[in-house]
Amino acid sequence: MSSLGTVQRPGGGPMQVTYRGLPLYTFADDHKPGSVAGNGFKDVGTWLAATTSKAVATAPASTSSGGGYGY
Repeated sequence: MSSLGTVQRPGGGPMQVTYRGLPLYTFADDHKPGSVAGNGFKDVGTWLAATTSKAVATAPASTSSGGGYGY
């Protein structure tokens, strides 16, 4: 059984790729393959980069104190 799958997006949009039933997303500040700026980003939870090995992706040290929403 494969861990990858798809699910229909709300409103009939394009299919969303999933891993073990969880949706995969891209991060706006990742501009090239291998970028992991979104790894460890804290929003409504902590976002983790998907990897193809057992190694955990590490993000560069952040100089930001949050998501920038001004709350």
